[in-house]
Amino acid sequence: MSYSVTVTRVNEGEHQNSEENYDDVTAVNVSDDGSVTVAREEGRQSNFGATTWGSVTITRVAGR
Repeated sequence: MSYSVTVTRVNEGEHQNSEENYDDVTAVNVSDDGSVTVAREEGRQSNFGATTWGSVTITRVAGR
């Protein structure tokens, strides 16, 4: 099963988007230190430090 995930950023720099969207997510992990890892298809990952994200929205995508 696949998921669509939106991560909103806080404390972002001028060159960063305030929101990141991923349509090919296989897992989301929040570690003990508060950082978030978004695992995507084909082994790709996106990481957000504990102080750089504000919310994570996960939507199940049926049929993928």
